[in-house]
Amino acid sequence: MRQTPLRGLLTRRLSVFLSLVVMLLLSVAAGSLVLARTISQRSERIQVENSHIRLTEAIHSAAYHLILEASLLLPGPTRATSDRLAQESAELERLLAEYRASHLRQRDTESAQQELTMLAEVEALAADLMGATAHLLDVDGIGEPEKSGVLARLETISREIPESVARINTLHRRRADALIEQSRRDLATILGVSVGVALLAALAVVAASRYAARRVTIPLQALASAARRIAGGDYSQRMVVHARDEIGQLAEAFNVMAGRLQAHERQIQGLATVAERDRLAREMHDGPAQALALIRMRLPSLEEAVGRDDAPASQAIARELRDIATRASQEVRQAIFDLRVMVSRNLGLVPTLTEYLHDFSADSGIRVDFSADGSEFQFAPDVELQLMRILQEALTNVR
Repeated sequence: MRQTPLRGLLTRRLSVFLSLVVMLLLSVAAGSLVLARTISQRSERIQVENSHIRLTEAIHSAAYHLILEASLLLPGPTRATSDRLAQESAELERLLAEYRASHLRQRDTESAQQELTMLAEVEALAADLMGATAHLLDVDGIGEPEKSGVLARLETISREIPESVARINTLHRRRADALIEQSRRDLATILGVSVGVALLAALAVVAASRYAARRVTIPLQALASAARRIAGGDYSQRMVVHARDEIGQLAEAFNVMAGRLQAHERQIQGLATVAERDRLAREMHDGPAQALALIRMRLPSLEEAVGRDDAPASQAIARELRDIATRASQEVRQAIFDLRVMVSRNLGLVPTLTEYLHDFSADSGIRVDFSADGSEFQFAPDVELQLMRILQEALTNVR
């Protein structure tokens, strides 16, 4: 039979399965990394929004202190209040400049434009506030009407600046809340994908186990069982080929091996049968055939003795012929036993021995006890034949 190379179907299927698993894991890992990077970027943006909120709160605080210091100038400016007023004005200008500089790096979006518009309002209020404070510093001994006008402006600014700052803070908080919510959704997505991948991995392991059991483990167990039966001498075992993969080709090779072993066993059995027949033919020639020839040769002597009325000679020759015939009969019966053993060899060694010993006891009257531990004894045909020959020789000596 022509040998076909292994095509590696199981190997390819396993490689495809592992490749899919690796690709799935890599895809999940890549997606998780992208989401994690996005979450990290959102965290930075949330920090930026929080810094803007703190900066607007600082602007509000600086404007409040500036208004407070300006109110202290109304009775009359002093050196100390003038210095503090200048410091508060400079601080307010610095905070506004820092806030605007931080927004120059932002993308040009509708929200950013809205925030810049609000910032412009705050800057206008701050400019109005610093203008009012500068008027207080430049004018000496202003009258009551002017004081009332400055005070009214300060009260208006003190109401409008917190409102403008609050609107800006609300915008930043909304952005921060939106970013936090998106990060939560991304974390939930990562968690869901991880759980899904874990479930898919568990299902894949179960499926792979069932596939391995159905395509590998169970066929290999059946193959091992058949191999054990063949080792016991049952060469009729064959495997059912379910697929053309490595296991299927192994089953085919096993069937070819079993067929060759069975053919070889039949050949050996046939040769053993021929050898046994040749041995029986030699024994028939050396035993019964020679006995018959001797009887034929002695019959003329018996006839002469009878013709001479020589009773003693006739009786002696008759006894001799009877002994020869008895030995020939025993040899013929032994040959018959041997032939029956050859016919019944297909029953197995133990049944054949049992039948042979039963026939021997019935023919010779000698009781023979036989026992065997189990009935599954399998030997090569020539070994079984040798065992039978040893037993026959031993029983012949006993007889």
